[in-house]
Amino acid sequence: MNISSNKLKNIGKKIKKNEELTNEEQDLFSYWLNLHFDIMKKMHRHVVDKLKKLGIKNYIIAKRTKRLESISFKLKRYPNFALDRIQDIAGMRIICDNLKDVNSIKNELKKHYQKNISVFKYSNMDDYINEPKNDGYRSYHLIFIDIKTKCKVEIQIRTKLQHSWATAVEIIDMDPYCKIKQGTGKSVYKDFFKLSSALFSRIEGTKIVEPYQNYNIEKIYYFLKILDMRSNILEKLKNSNINENITQDHKDKFYFVVYLDRNKRTNVASYSKDDLNKARKDYNNLEKNKDINVVLISLDSQKKIRKAYPNYYLDG
Repeated sequence: MNISSNKLKNIGKKIKKNEELTNEEQDLFSYWLNLHFDIMKKMHRHVVDKLKKLGIKNYIIAKRTKRLESISFKLKRYPNFALDRIQDIAGMRIICDNLKDVNSIKNELKKHYQKNISVFKYSNMDDYINEPKNDGYRSYHLIFIDIKTKCKVEIQIRTKLQHSWATAVEIIDMDPYCKIKQGTGKSVYKDFFKLSSALFSRIEGTKIVEPYQNYNIEKIYYFLKILDMRSNILEKLKNSNINENITQDHKDKFYFVVYLDRNKRTNVASYSKDDLNKARKDYNNLEKNKDINVVLISLDSQKKIRKAYPNYYLDG
């Protein structure tokens, strides 16, 4: 099935305006998302080979396609953006123990796909570790292009500390009045996470987000404690909606449809490697319900789902 750029742009315009897609448009959109998921599977195999080559054994790899809600938000946030220009429809995360491994993986992937472009080609990178975002976010974002389909895959590479920060932001962002990723919300939350990022940067020896470059660890701790007394953020994170049974009934599974219902209850449906089509069908049906946040993900090990998605990572 071929999808023209014009058809994708028209679908994107309707998504931006919250207009309902026709059955044909919905089928095309689902096919396009599934195409990205297949490309991620291919990239996953390449990444694992590179990790073996580097001798890196402790890591987590998670994959997901961008949710319709996140696509809609990005199209509205950037008015001149077209659907086919979004670079992170297909998203992978590689989470490592330390910064040394993160840099090794980043350098290897970048170098390899600049020279060997028969399957994937390196496109560009955003370095949010050496130049953290204003909110404190830190990670490498590398974009690769699939030669055959021209679809793009974004690979985020980060340490466990960096991932724990991003996960905590996602948990707090479930509060409709606190959208840190969107640049809104209470200043006490934004200050808390910027200071937390500064603390982790001190620990890892990376550039610290402004205006905390001259703060030592003791000073950061002091202000974090004051902010937590005012907002009780740590208690909110501790009491977040984490389902302890998430991996208990999902042995030997590879694909997961994770969704948050209108009561903020987390539900997980799991599928074997041979049941990808069933997972896609269930995902597509759930995505039509505007009261549900849903994501289709795959992991290299089902035991890692709570580590990679401790808050049922439903962002993009």
